Amino acid sequence: MQKTVYTLLNFVLPNRCIICTEYLDIESELTHVSVSLCYECWNKIEFISHTSCEKCGGNIDFDGAECRHCYSYPFAFGQAKACIVYNKNSQKLFFQLKHHANDSIVSMMGKWMISRLKSFEHNHDIIIAMPLSRWRLFSRGFNQSSLLLYEIQKQKSYSFIDLSHKILRIKNTPSQGHKCAKDRQTNVKGAFQACEHSFKGKSVLLIDDVLTSGASLNECANELLCKGASRVDVLVVGRA
Repeated sequence: MQKTVYTLLNFVLPNRCIICTEYLDIESELTHVSVSLCYECWNKIEFISHTSCEKCGGNIDFDGAECRHCYSYPFAFGQAKACIVYNKNSQKLFFQLKHHANDSIVSMMGKWMISRLKSFEHNHDIIIAMPLSRWRLFSRGFNQSSLLLYEIQKQKSYSFIDLSHKILRIKNTPSQGHKCAKDRQTNVKGAFQACEHSFKGKSVLLIDDVLTSGASLNECANELLCKGASRVDVLVVGRA
């Protein structure tokens, strides 16, 4: 019955792969019913292996060590964990998340993040979505990090307190896209403001979609630590 329904739907409204835009065959749709990806594109997604940098979450050759970047530029946050590599094979997934709030992609990424939660060495009291400036939130209509946080909160075995409303992005900083690492750090300096007493003595998990240079996440973690947080860890979907 399911195959018959999909056959009819595919005939009337043929579905396309989100990444390569090729039409999906019936078998692909039945296999990847939660998200529209063809076999080829699905197989190109590079999941972060268990051997990853203990600081920034990037792929390295052996576990339990920091990568060269983290050794030379220590982050304020304790640990960062990522699910997949952010590259040309996966960036369209993030475009659909960030600009269209694609429900199936949000759900899929949320499941990846829930699975990755188990690898943290510390428990967390508070969960926070990476804040957007008011102007960017108004122009986009949603915060993609909040959508991912909501998916994690659906998992009832984790009893985080969501205090996303207790930290604001007070500077509408220009896009980080084409800036070097040093310029990114300067760009986000003083961009965040956290409530004075909400995080004192608490362990915080910060949620975002992608970690590239880590400048924004680092500045946000710095602000939380300055306001008394005992520890800040980061969970993202993609690691550039």
